Order: sequence, then C-alpha cells, then structure tokens
Amino acid sequence: AQIVEYVEQFVQDSEVHELFGSRSIWSVKEYVDKLAKVPNLMSLVTNPFLLVLALRALPEIIDGVLDVEKVEVTRVRIYETFIRQWLDINQKRLQTLRLSRDESNILDEMIQEDFAELAITFLKNLATAIFKEQDGNPVVRYVPKDDKTTWKFEFFGDKPEVMFLRQASPLTRAGFLHRFIHRSFLEYFYGFVEQNIHQLRSMRVREYEQFVEGSYISCFAKANLLEQDSMSSPLLKIVEEFLNTDRKVFLLLGDSGSGKTTFNLHLERALWKGYEKEGRIPVFINLAAIHHPEQDMIAKYLLAHGFKEDQIEEMRLHREFDVICDGYDEGHFQNNLYNSNQFNLAGQWKVKMIISCRTTHLSQDFHNAAATDVFQEAVIVPFSTIQIKEYVGKFLLDKDTHRLFNGWEVWGVDEYMDKLQRVPNMLELAKNPSMLKLSLMVLPSLYRNTPDTSNVEESQPMFYDKFIDKWIEVRRGCMESALQASSKEQAAFEGLVNEGFEKAVINY
Repeated sequence: AQIVEYVEQFVQDSEVHELFGSRSIWSVKEYVDKLAKVPNLMSLVTNPFLLVLALRALPEIIDGVLDVEKVEVTRVRIYETFIRQWLDINQKRLQTLRLSRDESNILDEMIQEDFAELAITFLKNLATAIFKEQDGNPVVRYVPKDDKTTWKFEFFGDKPEVMFLRQASPLTRAGFLHRFIHRSFLEYFYGFVEQNIHQLRSMRVREYEQFVEGSYISCFAKANLLEQDSMSSPLLKIVEEFLNTDRKVFLLLGDSGSGKTTFNLHLERALWKGYEKEGRIPVFINLAAIHHPEQDMIAKYLLAHGFKEDQIEEMRLHREFDVICDGYDEGHFQNNLYNSNQFNLAGQWKVKMIISCRTTHLSQDFHNAAATDVFQEAVIVPFSTIQIKEYVGKFLLDKDTHRLFNGWEVWGVDEYMDKLQRVPNMLELAKNPSMLKLSLMVLPSLYRNTPDTSNVEESQPMFYDKFIDKWIEVRRGCMESALQASSKEQAAFEGLVNEGFEKAVINY
C-alpha cells in the first residue's frame, strides 16, 4: 500500500516525462504491475531510497522488453541506470551554462572522450579515497587554502575539469563539507562487496591488535621434518614466497603450543595490511569452530560476517582468496579439505590455502600422497634463547603480569631469564611458546613460596605441580570454546567437569 501511494505521487511529477522521452508515461497500475512482475524487484524496493531509484531507472531497463518476467534487475543495475541518467541530465545542464572559451573547450573535449565514463571513474576514485583516507567517513571537509597539497584537492580543487565532474555528480555541499547525496552511493562507487570487505578488514585488524600483537614473536621454520633446526628461515618470508608461486597448498606443521595459531593470525593481519581494492582477500578460518568445513567453508565464513548471498556468488566467480585454515588436527577430518571444497575448479573459489596441523597428526603415507607441484610445507622450530628473551620482554609489558607478583617488585628481563635457568630443564621446556607462557606465569608463585633461591632446585616438584594445574586450566578453556552444544563430546566433557575435571586429567 505504501509503495502504491508513493507511485501515485511519483507519476504526477513533471520530471517523469523526461524518463519516458517520446513514449507514453505509465499509469500507476502499469508501474505497480511492472514492479511486481520483475523477479525480486519488490523485495528490493521495500527500501524507500531504492524505490525512488527503481521508479526512475525501470523505464530504461525494460524499454523494448517483451517479457518483463525474464528481466533481471539487481540493486547494482538500478544504481548503474540511475547514475547514467543523472550524469546525462547534468551534462546537458553544464552545456547550458555561461562558460569562458577555455572552459567550453575543456567541456567539449570531456564530452567527446565520454563524459559519463570520466565521471564514473572520478566517483569511484573519490569513494576509494574516502575509505582509504577517512576509513569510510562520508563527509569530506575541504578548505581550499589548507588542502591544496592533500588528497582532497584531486576531487575538490579548482581545475575546470574537476569542477565539471563534481557539479555533474551526485554530490552535495554545505560550506566546506562535501558528501554523496546518499550513503549508498558512496558504497556503490566503492563497490558493495568492497564495502563489506573493508568492514571485515577493519574488524580483523582491530581484533589482532587487541589480542595478539603485543605478544607476537617472529617464528622460524625449516623446509620439512627431516631438515635440521639450524636450517630454518623466517616463517613469514617463507609463506610470502609461497604466495608468489603457482603452488596452491601450504602445510604448516608444528608441535602442540608451537605458535601455529598465533602465526596464522599474524599472517592474516599482514595480508590485510597489504590489501588493495579488488586484490586477494585473506580469510582466517578456525576449522574447529565452523560447521562442516568440508563443504563451502568460504561461503559459510562470509555469510557469518555479513556478506549477502549474491555478493558471495560474485566473489566466488570473480575474486581470489588466501585461505588460512587453522587447526586441521582439532577437527578429526577424514577428507582432504582442498578437494572437498573444490578449490580452483572451474566456477569455484580461486584459492591459495595455508593449513596448519600438529606434526603428530599426519599419517605415515602423507608425503607420498602430496603432489609436489602444487604443495609446499614448513615445520616450526623451537624458540631460540634470543626469542625466549624477546618474549619475556613482551610478557613484562602486559599489565596482567604485574598481578602475578602480588605486590612484589616485578622482575626485569635478565632476572626472569636467570630464574628460568635455575629450575632444571625449564629453559628447554620454554622453547615451546605455550610452555614458555605458562612457565612465566607460574615462576613468581614458585619464588614467592621459596624465598631462598638456592633451594629452588629442591622445589622442582612444586613448580611442575603448579605448571600442570595451569596447563589443565588453559586446555579446559580451549575445550569449552571449541566443543559444539548437544554433541557427544560436549556431554562427555560436562560429565568430567561434574566429577572434577582437574583430578580426572591428573589420574589419567
């Protein structure tokens, strides 16, 4: 009823005649019938602004079409048609202005070159700059005397060609403030898909900086399990080189707690930082947390992050991805995820896949089955003493570390390193990042209970008691977040918790 009411008002507007040219103007009933017959159009025009655009664009979209029901009208097509109508009207308006000879010549040259295409390129570049320079803030403040050397001058400066493009575009101005006449035009010219990608990028980088960045230590890796640890190289460099080859699958191996997940998150962040519009899209997938990743895992990930089905289908056909699959060993998969997702087959996702797995999870014949022309692997090596020291330095910057000392003077890096070396075998244990973190958390309580540092060696059992307690606490938390509700595993886990989880683990 509201749509019909608006159409009744719309057809009475004198500007509607321009949309039909020499053709007969549709009646209200004809307009509503055509809106209803075009597939999916009625669901689009429940948005009032899209209704306005659709009413203006529809006469051109279905001009000469005999069977309206076969017309495909998408949101993008509505915007595209409306924009070209807008630019055509405003180009003609510019031609009626009193211009200098030079200005008139410039405008004529722009029209001969294709004014509409120049304007569309101008608007795409403006939208991209708004997202790049202002993180999507739609209002641009341009002060001529202050901004002649900034990015804004390209779009709001006083060059005649810039002024013509700006005046013909769907932009509005209030003093020094410029913006698109509607936020959706900014999103259209940036690209509806790119808008969602930008939001995903911002969210993922923000989460990394909040939870990971402060504790990350660069990993080193060797080419395979048979290599000596001394032959290792920076892992990030190895993966970046892989991404520049024709190989499709990179297997990252490492012991439990060796830093695979932390590295994968760091890699995702590095790829997002280097992301350019329409470039390869990084996707981090926690395999244990996604439902049946054996099938269409990328689509499931994108749906969960706010992408619409038509956008996902467009991305499947036209975009490329760097897919980081974390925790293959935790999912107990029987399938090859690369094959079951049909990656890089015709009409399917174009992908380079990085997948992490515990070293102990591989079958005996794994390497025989791997196709060397598309496959590469690397094995994370234990921390060196230098890396341990670097990690301790970052650990001490965490405000939560101070609580471990319960009012004591917090140790410095050298003192922490000295304490690590005093407990037998602890430095060897600390070469594993997860073990190192737990050790650093447990050490202060050990020394608090053993003020005489000469007796620390005798307190080794106490240290391992505390270490095991902390380990069980951390692993229990991981299980709680990974298990799916109503699963058999969840029921078994709850049974262990009710009986006393820590005691059950120690008895085991």
